[in-house]
Amino acid sequence: MKKLIVLSILILSFTFIAFSETKDSSFEYFKKKFANLETIKVNFQSLDNKTDRGELTATNKNEFRIITNDRIIICDGQSIFNHSVSQKQVIISEAEETISNPIYTTFFNIIENSKPVNLKKTTNSKNKVNYILTIVSNNGKNELIDIYYDNSKTIFQIGFKMKNISGNYKISKLQVNKKINQSTFKYKENSELEVIDLR
Repeated sequence: MKKLIVLSILILSFTFIAFSETKDSSFEYFKKKFANLETIKVNFQSLDNKTDRGELTATNKNEFRIITNDRIIICDGQSIFNHSVSQKQVIISEAEETISNPIYTTFFNIIENSKPVNLKKTTNSKNKVNYILTIVSNNGKNELIDIYYDNSKTIFQIGFKMKNISGNYKISKLQVNKKINQSTFKYKENSELEVIDLR
């Protein structure tokens, strides 16, 4: 009986250790992958708002271009140009030092400056195994990210809680450190648009 109890304790201990190592090794994999991140390009689809979908192209120099159904938002590192296609209007404002877009923040800031707190294994209706790695920021701001990925460590979804906002995005066609033409982040003036300059 005693041997059985000891054996059970050992099995539980090894299970916990294996899980801990898997959690840490998964985090180290993603941290290494995005450690020297210079550029990303990714498609996104909000699971909370069906109209919030598009493509993000960005660099680690606070430059980005977001294209959605009705908007083209460009940041050249100094100014943000928010172009509404339907309203034929562009609003220009000063760029913040830290980009508030959650997808941008996840890849360029959070992963590098965070720690893993949980790893959950899931199985979908087709018996496909996926994982959810939860990481929390080291900056004390309670920023939390859920990274959803499959057996090949392909990230297909991101959940986040940052500064009183939360959401979930499906992502696809993620490209890392591909060369991006600098003209991508240059806004081209259009005389047919109403311009509101808030700088």
